[in-house]
Amino acid sequence: MFRARGWKQLSRPPAPPAGGEVHLWLLDLERRGDRDLSLLSDRERQRAGRYRDPGDRGRFIAARGQLRQILGGYTGIPAAALAFRYGPQGKPALVSGGPAFNLSHAGGQGLLGITAAADIGVDIEPLRRRENALALARRVFGDATARTLERLPRERLDRAFLRRWTRLEACAKARGEGIFRDAGSGVPVISFQPAGGWIAAVAMLPRVPPGSAWQLFRYLPPAPGRRRR
Repeated sequence: MFRARGWKQLSRPPAPPAGGEVHLWLLDLERRGDRDLSLLSDRERQRAGRYRDPGDRGRFIAARGQLRQILGGYTGIPAAALAFRYGPQGKPALVSGGPAFNLSHAGGQGLLGITAAADIGVDIEPLRRRENALALARRVFGDATARTLERLPRERLDRAFLRRWTRLEACAKARGEGIFRDAGSGVPVISFQPAGGWIAAVAMLPRVPPGSAWQLFRYLPPAPGRRRR
């Protein structure tokens, strides 16, 4: 697993990715824009309202607001005017057409993948101790994988579990399926570290370009009071 380096800080996206390219964006969800909530649709606001914890609610709003501003930059459509359609498992796509995308967020960090047309899925998780790692592994990955994890020393267990977990999530999201449907079968996926203390995966169909060909960006939200489309 490699460490992705060279993230360029941008407040608006470059030209859309060409066929076979992938753009990855890191989102700081603790850095909230003053217009994030106003950009959201009624459906997104309803989802935000289901979060009981104010911090989780704020991070969800930031994630959706930043997603809209980035997609608006790629498409030329005002961020608040973007409309989404949703697949059977809730995977969003732009009604207007345009780039394919997938968003993952955990804690204060988000990861957004953008491609020209390919099916894409991403996942990001903090590298931390998981007390229920083995129990969850038995449930999701099966007994054979759980036994492999059981043989690892404690200091390696969580990284190994999270590598498998993020890969499964990314593959499931690329196919628009639930994680309990063997979604990883036949889906190309690459694991990487986007930053210290984090682990991530990107899956694409029909293939994932090598990490050396990725374009990496760190999103800088507009300053308070500055209006964006």
